[in-house]
Amino acid sequence: MIINFHNITSEPLDEFDRHAAPRLDVHAFTRIIDWLSERFAIVSLETMLDRLSQGESIDGLATLTFDDGHLGILLNGFPVLQARGLVASVMVVTQTLFSPSMLFHFEELELAIRLADAVSLLLPDLPRISLATNADRLAALRYLKRALKTMPEVHRASLHARILDLLATEAQALRNAAMGEERFAKLSIAQLKCLAQAGWGIGAHSRTHRTLSCLDDQDARQEFFGSRDELHSVLGVLAIPFAYPYGGPQHVDARLHGWMPGSGYTCGLLTRLDAGPPGADRYRLQRVNIEDMLRCNPDIFSKSQEIA
Repeated sequence: MIINFHNITSEPLDEFDRHAAPRLDVHAFTRIIDWLSERFAIVSLETMLDRLSQGESIDGLATLTFDDGHLGILLNGFPVLQARGLVASVMVVTQTLFSPSMLFHFEELELAIRLADAVSLLLPDLPRISLATNADRLAALRYLKRALKTMPEVHRASLHARILDLLATEAQALRNAAMGEERFAKLSIAQLKCLAQAGWGIGAHSRTHRTLSCLDDQDARQEFFGSRDELHSVLGVLAIPFAYPYGGPQHVDARLHGWMPGSGYTCGLLTRLDAGPPGADRYRLQRVNIEDMLRCNPDIFSKSQEIA
């Protein structure tokens, strides 16, 4: 089984963290790792790939990955795993390495909706979206994130810009608002090297975290191959896994599956909604996000409300 995490924070989670962003606080993460360690032998992604290549069983094994490349992985996740003699792999959105203040497009949406003075949002061809209460804002964010991630890129980018305009926010203002907030901080090149030196695997997660199936060939190639080349340039490593942004069947098309075998990537990581084996095809390995695994295994916590 390959289990995927995103960001680990030291701060208490609010409703946006719990229900609209894949974040865990360090205390919940610690309990999850201890629960997993009682049930699985946790191995590196490299070890799992070696066993698959040799036709050996991976029953009872689990591998941990972290997507996106947030600083909280190093500050809060790494010490928990290091204390238990465990390693993981971090899949980096590589443009953040060169622009530390960069916000992902979905983080811009989150901040814009968190901070907006508006009480509603009216977009073309959509019913009016209420922002009157925190619950309304949370529902609006979840709805917009789902809708935008599967739009053709030209439409997504246009609608994204329109939302920011209607909410009277600018990208630079959002970056300023995110400064000093642990939940939005990203790993630097030096910090990524620290993880690599500690035995962690380093992989690519595209250049900007756009949905690859929604891009034209030129943009898709830049995201897919460009992230590989950028990791080569900053780390000098050749054995790099690739985690598809979002990773569902609607987010990864035949072009990408066709490019993967000759790409130089060691594997391709997809995402499933239920816990299960990764499969035998190293270029289409299935992971489960920890949020989905928790819904299937509520006994991980004595108080299930601590993580939604």
